Amino acid sequence: MDAAIQHKKHCVALEKLTLEFADNLLPTYLATLENSLMEMSDALKGDQQLHLLALVRELKAKRGILSLDFKQYLSEGFTLFQNKSLGNKTPVEEDLSTDLSLVANDELEQELAAASISRRVTARHSELLQALNQRMAVVNGGARLAEDGNPLGPYRFANALRGALDVIEIDGSMPLHVYRLFEKRLLGQSESFYKAANQYLIDNGVLPNLRPKRGPIQKQAEPVAPKAEPEAPVPEPAKPVATPSVAAKANGNEVASSMPVVNSAAESELYSAIRQVQLGQAGQAGQAGQAGQAGQAGQAGQADSSPPAYSPGYFSGPAFPQSSPHAAAGSAGQRAETVAGVPCAPGEVVVALQSVSTSGHADTLEASDVPPAMTVAQFQSVTTQLKQHLGDDKRLADDDGRIIDLVGMIFEYMLSDKQLPDAVKAVLSYLHTPYLKIAFLDGHLFESPEHSSRLLLNALAEAGSRWVKANGESEFRVFSKIKEVVRRILKEFSNDLTLIDDLLVEVQEFNRSVERGVGLMERRAREKAQGEERLRDGKRTVLYELKQRMAGHELPSYCIVLLLHPWLDYLTFNLLRHGPDSAEWKAALELVDDIIWSIQPQSDDAQRDCLRQMTEPMQKSIQEGLETVGYDPVRTQTLLRHLRDAHNLVLDSKPVGVAEPEQRIQMEAEVTEQLGGDEPDPEAWSAAERDLVEKLRLMEYGTWLEFDELDEHTNLRAKVSWFNAKTSRYMLVDLGGQQIAMKGGLDIARLMLLGKARMISGSAKPFFERALENILARLKATMAQPATA
Repeated sequence: MDAAIQHKKHCVALEKLTLEFADNLLPTYLATLENSLMEMSDALKGDQQLHLLALVRELKAKRGILSLDFKQYLSEGFTLFQNKSLGNKTPVEEDLSTDLSLVANDELEQELAAASISRRVTARHSELLQALNQRMAVVNGGARLAEDGNPLGPYRFANALRGALDVIEIDGSMPLHVYRLFEKRLLGQSESFYKAANQYLIDNGVLPNLRPKRGPIQKQAEPVAPKAEPEAPVPEPAKPVATPSVAAKANGNEVASSMPVVNSAAESELYSAIRQVQLGQAGQAGQAGQAGQAGQAGQAGQADSSPPAYSPGYFSGPAFPQSSPHAAAGSAGQRAETVAGVPCAPGEVVVALQSVSTSGHADTLEASDVPPAMTVAQFQSVTTQLKQHLGDDKRLADDDGRIIDLVGMIFEYMLSDKQLPDAVKAVLSYLHTPYLKIAFLDGHLFESPEHSSRLLLNALAEAGSRWVKANGESEFRVFSKIKEVVRRILKEFSNDLTLIDDLLVEVQEFNRSVERGVGLMERRAREKAQGEERLRDGKRTVLYELKQRMAGHELPSYCIVLLLHPWLDYLTFNLLRHGPDSAEWKAALELVDDIIWSIQPQSDDAQRDCLRQMTEPMQKSIQEGLETVGYDPVRTQTLLRHLRDAHNLVLDSKPVGVAEPEQRIQMEAEVTEQLGGDEPDPEAWSAAERDLVEKLRLMEYGTWLEFDELDEHTNLRAKVSWFNAKTSRYMLVDLGGQQIAMKGGLDIARLMLLGKARMISGSAKPFFERALENILARLKATMAQPATA
């Protein structure tokens, strides 16, 4: 009881604090919105201007209602929180329009805008909100809060605005403007509010000694004087590399840079491997230098003729040729040139990198749909430009060289990553220089898997691998979005990582919206395919029943048409609607037997009398059945007339004309083919086909297959969205979630055995982690090779 009283007490106090904050937040926001709309109207004319002015008048007239609804929504959050039912917002995918346009649906736009506000505010005040969420979890009994489970969280404010604005008619592009202004106001005013909320809980004994976790990005650091590098450092592979942060001022901005602070054994192993490769090459260069310049050239030519070992050459390539990735030779003079000069501070590297222009890369992206990918040589040329901007009296420290090498190797891996389509590789390759700047601005890039720059590259790579084809084609403008983000980084990124934070939120929201749209498309396609397969299975069952009853009887062509077409549909309707044990299904099957019997020769008067009595009821039942399935009335009357004529011939003891055997076989084969053909006989399969079909049965939903050719498609990537276990037929969908084909397991197995289809195997790990693991494995392989003289 005491806990419940305390819970209620805290909720009442925090609700009061929240509503006081709302009383200040909303009026200032509405005033800003009205002024903004008035300024926009000044630049417009005609109906658009009148519309904006009318919107401003409506906002002013309904201020009181807006404020009341806004605070009511916030208060409801505390009520739900006390009842432990706040959180886990429901998706809005059921409200998507049938065309699933990402920009056409107002509800989806507002949902995404609210989520975007929540994430931006959370990113800005991460420490305060992290502490507040932990304290509110304690207030709520210790259970971890859902993403939207904090009644004081930014998501509640964003959705309070969304609910309040329901009384205002806002259309066109205005919602984005309306939410963006609210985001700015909430970002500017919420810090003091969250500090006050935390302080209240601290004063009341809720986790008073909680120490907030530091985020992965530290933009400020204490200045530390750089240390000169020894001329020939001794490798220490067993020890983790750790270099203190160094801060320097560049262009008036405070810049923090450091060699990655390595805490894990895997990261230590990676940097040790880079160091060993570099030092090993330096030793080879010194030995080769004793032979003079002529000998150097000859040995370099021999080295080029043999398979080159994988080694980082971005720091020590064109600018520092003693350890070129394609040559193991060098000279003492070159080594002396490399170590000559004063080691520059990381801040100086950042300043020099600012001079490496990326505007040309942005122009290249804008000039072509799919730009040419950057090459390894272009990555290396960045080091040359960097050296030129540093000047002859400065040199890069070895730790800085390892950063350059590591970034270069990551982007080299990108160019060979089989999970990325070629078009996406090409666009993302232009991020090499910006990410080199980021690596010097913040050494945590390689240390922290949660670093925003790392997450952004992962999110772009994930979007590209999931929803973009090799030629750049994509649903939902995914490829255009990737290009847009890369262009913004090339044009806008300087020393402020806030741009990366903002783009990360934007891309993550975009990916979620695309995933939601693709998922809904795929779900609808799957439901449609399941219905079609159920109908197909039902028709195949009916066809089997009809063939069993028709076997051994000679029938006229019109009778075969009646049974195999409209009556097959009517039987299928009864089977699926009422089931195989229903009276309707059994009655429809009995009528098949009656139709077949009625056109056979009748040998005695009793049989002919029976036929006379059943003719009219049979005709009536057939007509009702065909009307049920919507069969063409004219064709119905034609079939019934032919059937009456046949009955009259039978009653007169005259023969009824029947279809030729070849004609009947063809008619039955056509119907069988329409239903997918005869089921394959496993006994006729080869052992390899049988084994592969069984393996395909174990394939999980979501597995991607690649086909050289499938129906009218070439070079196709398709996902297994659903599998009919009864018939071993697989539903394949494209990148946008739309159905491509339904294929039998045997068909897929035969294509695989011919090498025309294959499973796409890929790691579920994010791109950045795959890259680091690949680099480490290749460096280990290089170190394991014997040194060449």
